[in-house]
Amino acid sequence: NIGTSPASAPRLLVAAAGSNAGWRGADIWICPAPDAEPIALGMVRPAAALGALAGAVPASGGALIDLANDLVVTLVNPSMMLESVENSALLGGANRAMLGTEMVQFGTAERVGVAEWRLSRLLRGRGGSEIASHPAGTPFVLLDDMALLPVPDAVAQLVESGSAVLQWAGRASTAVAEAPLPAVGQALAPLPPVHGRARPDGAGGFVVEWMRCSRFDTGWRDHVDLPLGESREAWEVAPVPPAPGAGPWTTTVPTLHLDAAAVASLPTAAMLAIRQV
Repeated sequence: NIGTSPASAPRLLVAAAGSNAGWRGADIWICPAPDAEPIALGMVRPAAALGALAGAVPASGGALIDLANDLVVTLVNPSMMLESVENSALLGGANRAMLGTEMVQFGTAERVGVAEWRLSRLLRGRGGSEIASHPAGTPFVLLDDMALLPVPDAVAQLVESGSAVLQWAGRASTAVAEAPLPAVGQALAPLPPVHGRARPDGAGGFVVEWMRCSRFDTGWRDHVDLPLGESREAWEVAPVPPAPGAGPWTTTVPTLHLDAAAVASLPTAAMLAIRQV
């Protein structure tokens, strides 16, 4: 979810580029299902900054700026440029990029080869995406790039199943190539809550509390609760591992009181999984 408001439909962006500075663009179609009529999306141009990892990158924490790891990416075109930003701009959301299925941000961009860049001062797992290790060859694309082609919501909804393909042909070319489109909808998923904690209630039970994250407001507001940005607030809390007669419990506020009987039904050393519905 990279917009200024929470997505109400799947969001799909197309990034394309050629390996030379004279690339003339490409015509784009989406075929929602096998044997379905392709839907023309128009031409994509200019080239977007995209490429692939030159080396593996381990997983890292998402709560702090990652100064221990860096990304070395090889862009498809040596004329493509990436820029460094100050921490204030980084924390404001600048230099967002997709690394596989993980959204990252980078503060420092240093050219280290003809088309190779070392990206450091990283923020990992942005936008609720899952932090993961990535092998060499993982696709990289800059999201803060005006060259990206947004797919209309009505068309994006047609590719939710994962059976759609993207088709393209270079300008003045009759050769059509295609690539499968993954099932979309990540922008619609509520973000996982954070800072879960449990405190005794003095009567053998516990009060479980957590803090919600918002798809609506990704900025930082000290001492101000975030707007939820969903049509309703609902939570499901379940023990891990599952136990007969213990949960799951539902609540409409980010807190849950488990009385002594409920606590007694939990396995020893159980954990609680908290999900926003």
